[in-house]
Amino acid sequence: MGLGKTAQSLALIDYVLRSQAATPQPTIKPRGPALVVVPLSTLVNWEREAARWAPGAHVVPYIGNPPARAVIRQHELVYENGTECEADAVYKADVVLTTYEMVQADRSTLSKVPWSCLVVDEAHRLKNSGGRAVRDLHTFDFAGRVVLLTGTPLQNDTAELWSLLNFVDGRRFADKEDFESKFGAVKKAGQVEALHKVLAPYLLRRLKQDVEHKLPPRVETLVECELMPLQKKCYRALFERNFKFLRHGCNDDRALANFNNVMMEVRKCCQHPFLLDGVEEAFVAQQALQKQRARTTATIAQLAGSSGKLQLLDKLLPRLKAGGHRVLIFSQMTRVLDVLEDYSRSRGHSYERLDGGVTGRARQAAIDRFCGPEDGSGDEADGAFLFLLSTRAGGQGINLVAADTVIVFDSDWNPQNDAQALARAHRIGQTKPVQVYRLVMRGTYERDMLDRAAMKLGLEQAIFGGVAGEKPEGGGSKASRAEIERLLKHGAYAAIAEDTEEGEKKAKEWGAEGIDAILSRSERRVVEASDTTDSETDPNANKSLFATATFAGTEGGGADEIALDDPEFWEKLMPEAAAAEKLREEEEAAEEAQRLAEEKKADASGTRRRAVVEEHKFQWSWAERKSVVDKLCTFGFGQWSAVHAAAKLDDDKTPAHVAAFCRRYAVTSARTLALDACPFLLDAACSEPEADELAVAPDEGGKVTLDAVFAEALFTKYVLQRAHEDVSRLELMQPLINAVKNAGGPRAALDAAEWLSERPEVKNVEEHCDKPAPWWSPRDDRGLLVGTLRHGWGRWDAIRADAELGLEASWESAIAAANGSPEPSAGDDAAPPSTGRRSKRKRSSSGSPGSAEASKENTPLNKRSKPERSPAKIDLTEPSTEVIAVEWPLNRVLSLRVRRLCAALGGKLAVQPPAPKLPREKKARNPREQRGPGARGPRAAALGNMDKVERAKMQIDKLPRDKKGRVRLPVGPVQGVTLECLGVVQPADKLGYHSAAYILPVGYRTTRQYMRCDDPNGERTRWVQEILEGDNGPAFKLTADEGLDEPIVAKSATAAWAEVLKRVTAARAALGEEPKKTAISGPEFFGYSLPHIRLLVEELPGVAECEEYQPLLERQAKQADEPAEGEAMDVDAA
Repeated sequence: MGLGKTAQSLALIDYVLRSQAATPQPTIKPRGPALVVVPLSTLVNWEREAARWAPGAHVVPYIGNPPARAVIRQHELVYENGTECEADAVYKADVVLTTYEMVQADRSTLSKVPWSCLVVDEAHRLKNSGGRAVRDLHTFDFAGRVVLLTGTPLQNDTAELWSLLNFVDGRRFADKEDFESKFGAVKKAGQVEALHKVLAPYLLRRLKQDVEHKLPPRVETLVECELMPLQKKCYRALFERNFKFLRHGCNDDRALANFNNVMMEVRKCCQHPFLLDGVEEAFVAQQALQKQRARTTATIAQLAGSSGKLQLLDKLLPRLKAGGHRVLIFSQMTRVLDVLEDYSRSRGHSYERLDGGVTGRARQAAIDRFCGPEDGSGDEADGAFLFLLSTRAGGQGINLVAADTVIVFDSDWNPQNDAQALARAHRIGQTKPVQVYRLVMRGTYERDMLDRAAMKLGLEQAIFGGVAGEKPEGGGSKASRAEIERLLKHGAYAAIAEDTEEGEKKAKEWGAEGIDAILSRSERRVVEASDTTDSETDPNANKSLFATATFAGTEGGGADEIALDDPEFWEKLMPEAAAAEKLREEEEAAEEAQRLAEEKKADASGTRRRAVVEEHKFQWSWAERKSVVDKLCTFGFGQWSAVHAAAKLDDDKTPAHVAAFCRRYAVTSARTLALDACPFLLDAACSEPEADELAVAPDEGGKVTLDAVFAEALFTKYVLQRAHEDVSRLELMQPLINAVKNAGGPRAALDAAEWLSERPEVKNVEEHCDKPAPWWSPRDDRGLLVGTLRHGWGRWDAIRADAELGLEASWESAIAAANGSPEPSAGDDAAPPSTGRRSKRKRSSSGSPGSAEASKENTPLNKRSKPERSPAKIDLTEPSTEVIAVEWPLNRVLSLRVRRLCAALGGKLAVQPPAPKLPREKKARNPREQRGPGARGPRAAALGNMDKVERAKMQIDKLPRDKKGRVRLPVGPVQGVTLECLGVVQPADKLGYHSAAYILPVGYRTTRQYMRCDDPNGERTRWVQEILEGDNGPAFKLTADEGLDEPIVAKSATAAWAEVLKRVTAARAALGEEPKKTAISGPEFFGYSLPHIRLLVEELPGVAECEEYQPLLERQAKQADEPAEGEAMDVDAA
């Protein structure tokens, strides 16, 4: 907060380094450089201060992409003849500046350095004792010399204080429960005094009046704004629309989710009604209709006039601009910053913006532009007039003393975040008085929220300010159920109980008032004026207005006032909504009574059974239709029992109902295609139904029901969309179903070989197509086909695990034979698994090309085929005991085998594949010759008919490059992915980092926009996707700017995004929403499967050594040279 923490820390570092160098014969071996961990936005400032306060030290900023950091480790940290980052290295650097993100990325390397000391800036980021930052820094060797710098050591409760103390002295503060039992609830003066004694040896606290006795005062003004008519209309509508669950209280997790949702919508409405979905469009359309003038967006007058806070800014900012003031505007929501940006642009105010989406270099550039003079002419020669900042991203660690006015547009629930934001301007170096305007909507929840948050400041004051006798209440960063319900009641009471005409009158009068009149009656107080107040005599000198705010709307003793704890609070507050709800409940009760009376009458006459039957109506729900269609394509036509068992259906659906529905679906889908497209399927669908299917009543799932279902326009569209894919799959499986049926059923088909091996088309497949694996036999083909009908298409794990099919037994036998073990008999399907195949293995050179090519994901589809790493070193003097691997075929190889055999059963011949071509010699290309004229990509119209790989190549050729021919990053977004860093290709002997399809460089980083985990229906946030070096192969890391507390790290890209979908689904369930069926392709979301990124990765050093990898253009040329398999064998991909 501008109190000299940076300067004092650098002085300490300089002292430690000079003491080590000055000791002639040190008893302890000199250690390495000092490590300073800071937020990204403050790193440049730390570098400047280090040059000022430690001029003789060699300061190395450790940031950048992985190749840049590798160069820093090799040439800047150590001398070039030394060993990189080892304990015995001779270190060149004196001070290493880095960020929290770099610590996480290079923890394994940086933890090897014996650091002289550790300094952590903004150390309140270590408040979570189980967080990633704490765990990573605990692995570092800094000899117990650690300094934590923070202006807010306690934000919510004493557990956060224990986390910092535990990091500093883990021996004394080892037991968290013991610390919380003593100081968890600070309510007595004795507890405060005891805690002061504990903190004294560890805490060096400095106040502004201790450092600068002439610091200009900070004046805070709390301005209560009026709700505008549109705001009040939306505000009331939010409560009336949610009256049903508000009246039942916040008693469980689902109710809490509903209350939180209402709270967020109310917060948006208080800032600006256009933040609510659909409000701006409806308002603009209404205004356009009234004025008979078509518009798609609101005018600046409508934008400012729809929000009380923005209307105040419209009056206040011209006054500040005329007075030569510079203004910081803080808000919690980036969407509010969007509105303020539109307003500033329309009013002609120059501005800068900083939020979570602004990168580190761009942040510092915006700060320098705002604080330093501009080049050029103009009235505002000293920089922009406004700086729009989000409280979380721009409220810590930066110096903005060029501004002398701070406007808090909306306050944070955590008051320490607002205190940090105010300290950006009111800090050492400020020469002007600082005016703070805190905007609060009158008669809403906001004022009461200030009171609740003030209790947290009281806790901080009691512990660190020495105030005794107070009884503050600690609270978490999230509001409790009672707090949320209390806030909503406060806001609803003040806004709804007020007469509509009176409220509109107040809003009109307030809008017509001048800024002087509004500010003259606003609460105003001088705080933190070190030259005019004495903290020893004035106990309130160090408290801000925020800590003493009161909710004036609940005072008074009127007879009509409603108590907040009244059980009928919502009914009394909103009698119209309560009456409507009561009327609806009475109507439901009357209908229920009438139904019971009719049942009683039917019981007396003996006709109730018939009445009940008449009320029942058979129907196919949407979920049931989709489930049956999906299972039909999994098991095939005619497998009614399997489809019925796998689909999620109500109890009134039988296999006969399923058969009737699927028959109608197959016929309807086939009619959309050519007449000769599906002869096998049409023969089966047009055959005579079985007796139980014919017995289905017309209105109970028969013709009448199906006519109504397939006449629905929406379902007809659904059938048309799926027809081609589904019919292709069903047509492919039908010859197999017929052949197995003719062979006598699945069991007979497993034992008999004639139905499959004697077919000439199948022999043709054996002659021209590779087997899935060298050990594959005709018996395995029969097991694979029968298993497909039994377990479903694509259920390869279940097929392999089925002992009756014998596939796993064949694999076990092949493993035993390959390693010289006694081979189990061919008929022993239950042979015990070989123990040797779990040892370290080599890749079999006799594997087929199909099994050698890796799948799209980097991780193997079968854990058994993955070599295990042994931590011990191998003794080369002993004979090798390695076991040769016999790998299970990849899933796509099995799928291709099933398609070929099914097509052969349908009478289609396979063709001999062309002879393999020798790999063409790669020609080194000059990147400079391929540079375009400067455009990032050609016009889309010129690429409309081009292949996507050729289009990607042309786009890359047009990208700007540096002097060394490397593409300048970032690139994108392309298909939603922005490439930030390409990373470093790993050596060819490191498993998991490359395959035939992909190369996974360590340090690869991309970004994209996606929904938040905690608020799927809210504004999307930026996700950062990284590939890191893991313990057993690559690790895939996901971080988000908002909505994700800890990074997600998984062994594959798909697994990482599957965890995101899992959390999104849980959040939707908490809101009472139906989970959406969503699938994400991890490689596509990460971007390393996109053609332009694959081509860029191929330009990296080390790709040529990855012999298994096939370059994208060569793979494309190879596929283009091969004749289409469908010319002789018409096989459609499933």
